Formats: sequence, C-alpha cells, structure tokens
Amino acid sequence: KTMLDAIAPAINAMRATLADVGDDASAAVVLRAAADAAQQGADETASMQSKIGRASWQGERSTGKKDPGAQAVAFMFAAAAAYLEAQP
Repeated sequence: KTMLDAIAPAINAMRATLADVGDDASAAVVLRAAADAAQQGADETASMQSKIGRASWQGERSTGKKDPGAQAVAFMFAAAAAYLEAQP
C-alpha cells in the first residue's frame, strides 16, 4: 500500500499503449492510459492493509482507505493527461 501501487500500473499502461499504437501514439493518449491505470491502482489500495511506511502503525484501520501517495500519483497523471488533451 504505497504510491508504487499507482506508479507501476501507470508505467505498464504506457508501455502497453506504446506497444499497441506504436511510435505514432500522442503523449496525450499515452498519459491518459497511464492516468486511468494509476487511478485503478490507487483505488485498489483501499482493500489493502498498510504494512510498511508511515501508515504501518495503523494496521487494520488502514483497510478501507486509499493510500494518499497512490492517489496523489493518480492525480498527477490525470492532470498531465488533461493538460495535453486540452492543447490544440
């Protein structure tokens, strides 16, 4: 239950998008795929229990809550994708 739970799926989605679309893929398309994957990864942290890091002391109380670092990563990817999608 860390920010890596959002970063890893985002990177995998970028790689998969580039493999599917090829070098012609726009940065906006690649970042949108990353943003969607990062959000899914962040959402999945809610079912996890914190075992390492600052929230580890909360134990079972951390279950049911998204990891804030993972959600921040998802927000960053979403903001970058939205910015590029808005460009002419």
